[in-house]
Amino acid sequence: MNKRIDKFLKKVAWKTRRWNFEISPLHITYQYSSFEFDLFFVRIGTNFYRLFAIHFRLPNHGYTNVFTVDLWDFLFLRTYLISKQDELEDRSLYSLTPLNFWQRIQLNILNKIL
Repeated sequence: MNKRIDKFLKKVAWKTRRWNFEISPLHITYQYSSFEFDLFFVRIGTNFYRLFAIHFRLPNHGYTNVFTVDLWDFLFLRTYLISKQDELEDRSLYSLTPLNFWQRIQLNILNKIL
């Protein structure tokens, strides 16, 4: 019986050896005047997905002089917006035709909010 269980567990370990994920319903962190609040945090490989997140720093008259929002995410939008920003930046850098008016506006807005 132990050999069967060991064989089954070895199979499971072999099939899941490349899985790298984390799921957290609530993640709250405070360090060095920086607050991080994540609601339903999912990490798959190196990609992060959050239902709601806000990371901010409070002014401390040292290296942070004003209230600063470092990261925000709402309804998993940040991942899509970053990929859209990357696509527009690549198109502006490597394309032979310049960005049209609407694409330039999109890129400027994404650069401001991300």
